[in-house]
Amino acid sequence: MNHALNKNHKKMGIWLVCIGILFIGLFFVGSKYVKKIAISPDEITRTNKINFSEKGTISNIDQSNGNYVYEIRFNNKNKPRVVYISALARPVPIDALPPIQPFSGTFIEQSVISHATLGSKVMLRSYKYDYKYKNHKKFDPNDHYSNQQLKLLNENYVNGVVTEK
Repeated sequence: MNHALNKNHKKMGIWLVCIGILFIGLFFVGSKYVKKIAISPDEITRTNKINFSEKGTISNIDQSNGNYVYEIRFNNKNKPRVVYISALARPVPIDALPPIQPFSGTFIEQSVISHATLGSKVMLRSYKYDYKYKNHKKFDPNDHYSNQQLKLLNENYVNGVVTEK
């Protein structure tokens, strides 16, 4: 009789340990997915919608200090625009503080860098930033800072791409 009780206690102990490990594993896996929503409901990400797209020509290439700076002219009928883009430009972080220069963080594709000459036709595209979660107002109704940041990123056309036309 005593031997049978020891077997049952041993089986029950093994089952309790297995269930405990299962609950701990589910807790860590579940918290990994919930943490993204619970911590930052007003997260800003880049979308695939084009915010700015214009064709231009390379009018100057400055090669001083080992950095290539491309001067791109856009012949817009309303307002001609000149943009200076560095080949070593770093992307602008989403939480960057003002002031942010227009077109800062713009990336130049390798094909443009290798084939660029004066007068080459290029296309500059900037993509729109938006909230990652569409229901962010439900979790954070006081999102004045994130609205200002979103406006700042979209108005300055940051982190665009220069491609061949």
